[in-house]
Amino acid sequence: MDKNFFQRSSNFLKKEGFYVLLFVCLCIVAAVAAVSTRNAKLKASELASSQNKEVAQEQKEESKKQLPNADMVKETTNTNNTSSKTQGSKTAPVTNTSTKFINPVKGDIVRTYSYPNAVWCETMGHHRSIKGIDIAAKVGTDVLAVADGVVEAVDNDKTELGQYVQIKHANGLISVYSNLDEKISVKKGDKVKQNDPIGKVGKTATTFIEEKYGDHLNFQVINTAKNEQVDPTAYLSLKVAPNNK
Repeated sequence: MDKNFFQRSSNFLKKEGFYVLLFVCLCIVAAVAAVSTRNAKLKASELASSQNKEVAQEQKEESKKQLPNADMVKETTNTNNTSSKTQGSKTAPVTNTSTKFINPVKGDIVRTYSYPNAVWCETMGHHRSIKGIDIAAKVGTDVLAVADGVVEAVDNDKTELGQYVQIKHANGLISVYSNLDEKISVKKGDKVKQNDPIGKVGKTATTFIEEKYGDHLNFQVINTAKNEQVDPTAYLSLKVAPNNK
């Protein structure tokens, strides 16, 4: 019985062995193909990722290369703007000097322009900077617009300026008349002509009310092109009084 069993098993293996071996080979081939496919996909994914990184790096490098050019354009634009401003500031003084101011009052300069340096102030008992000039003039003297313009401000700061009027002129300058009487002849927004009366000399600038030179008009000029105070004597024809401060 056992002999027959082994004989039949041997015959079966001989007969079916080829198919078993073929099946095993197919399984091995399938496994190898699956592994190969998986490895190929991984390599493709890694390659794509690597390529994306390389592209991103190239774009980054390209951006870095282009950045100076962008800055250069920006700098060029700024340079052009600066040039325009510079040209404007250069032409403004020429226009200013070609426009003649009349004197706001008749009198000598009793305190010269000192800004930003400080000079002694008798009233306050310490040094202060003088942004304009003080022109000797009696209280009640008419104060005249030095040129055509528009009244920008009428106010009273109760201290350094007192009652004042500010006029903007077409030549890029602003004139400021302070220590005026509180009764003013103009208001904000009024258009004035050269030589128009705008008010009278007063005693409202309490910071300088006790100065030795007495009654006066404080007159300032501001250059709007440079946004700074300038010495008004360059635009007026006034003498400086002896021993002025």
